[in-house]
Amino acid sequence: MDYIILFGGNPMNISKTSPIFKIYLLLVFIFFFMVIPGNLKARSSEFTIKQILSSPFPSSLTAAPSGQKIAWIFDYQGIQNIWIAEGQDFTSRQLTKYKKDDGRHLRIMGFLPKGEHIIFSKSFIFNPDQNPQADKDSKLYLLNCSNGEQKQIATTSSCVISPTARRIAYTKENQLVILSPGKEEVKTLKSRGRLSSCQWSPDGKRLVVVSNRGKFPNKYSYILIYDLQANQFKYIDASIYIDARPAWSPDGKKIAFLRRLTSGHLGVLTSKVF
Repeated sequence: MDYIILFGGNPMNISKTSPIFKIYLLLVFIFFFMVIPGNLKARSSEFTIKQILSSPFPSSLTAAPSGQKIAWIFDYQGIQNIWIAEGQDFTSRQLTKYKKDDGRHLRIMGFLPKGEHIIFSKSFIFNPDQNPQADKDSKLYLLNCSNGEQKQIATTSSCVISPTARRIAYTKENQLVILSPGKEEVKTLKSRGRLSSCQWSPDGKRLVVVSNRGKFPNKYSYILIYDLQANQFKYIDASIYIDARPAWSPDGKKIAFLRRLTSGHLGVLTSKVF
């Protein structure tokens, strides 16, 4: 019985009793059982699984409004800390001093308008010690960019920062909360439904939120605008559909959002002037 073997891309008919065929089998044996295992062993000695898992990993890169400061999160051996770089040469330095992997994920919300402070959250993900009395609430912190001093300002996992003033806003169940970090000014507004997806207008004078109503399969939602000066909510094209993911136009005169007619239909992108 003859075998077809490729040499340099050219097929050759070789008998299994031929010396060439025996040499070919020997080369195949050496390649698969000696060369490949040797290479794998040499490569595995270059690094370990522990080194791979503990490799520093940056994330959440955020820039200050002025562009003269940037902040990010470094994850090293499961321990997360916030770093910052600023000035002409952007020399980096560590701001937070966490030394333990407590299972709480850090997330940078952004800089306040003047760039002197960072808002970040320390969220609950899991309880590694299985402590029944462990604090499971996510916290929001105000972080000083100069000395790394931090202060807890709210019990929530995220917020949106005003582009023009020292204000943040977040939703919690049926409440829209507006506060000034570092001050005692807290404004809580209530509305029907479960509020979500709040966004500041470009001028910082209004907030758009989504009000979720009903239960599956009869779910629907509204787009609301809260005016800080008028201190009132305004509905945008209220309907029985699912309106979601609102976004302001650059001039703050329009809002685009997705509208789903029912749970079985695709979303339609629309916009409204108000």
